[in-house]
Amino acid sequence: MVVLRTATGGTPFFVRPLVPLLRVYGHFLQALKKRVNQVYLPAVNISLATVTPGTAALWKYGDKYMASTLGRKGIVAATSATLVAVGAGSRIIHPTAVGDEVVVETTVAVVSLVGAFVRAALDAAENSAGTHNVGDYLLEKLEAEQARFEEHWVMDDEVHNGIRLVDGAAEQ
Repeated sequence: MVVLRTATGGTPFFVRPLVPLLRVYGHFLQALKKRVNQVYLPAVNISLATVTPGTAALWKYGDKYMASTLGRKGIVAATSATLVAVGAGSRIIHPTAVGDEVVVETTVAVVSLVGAFVRAALDAAENSAGTHNVGDYLLEKLEAEQARFEEHWVMDDEVHNGIRLVDGAAEQ
């Protein structure tokens, strides 16, 4: 149990530790979505402020936002930013020799979350039907995004395009 004090200085009360976390969950996801898109969009040379519905639709067509070379670059950059934002920056392996690249070690779930945030931003820019809020049907969005990644990305634990899916071999 955790002791919380009221804002007015009233009698402290006990709550389960999960209750305060649930109060900030939505805000945390919104902040994380904002950070992901701040990194992803410049990495693929687009601006959410000026993107047209047609451009957003083109990025979504064929899942180019994550299947194209530029889209993968953006996903890797946004995944790196996500890991840093949640305090897991140690999962980013920096080069130790000339010619090596930065490798982001992460899970399929984290990459799927990043992809869901990017797709939600493209959906909003396209003015397509559906929900664009982070919390609306989040688990369903993650399942759909994971299926897209499994279709377009190599699912093993080797390095591909600067990312190693540490649970990738388990997804096969």
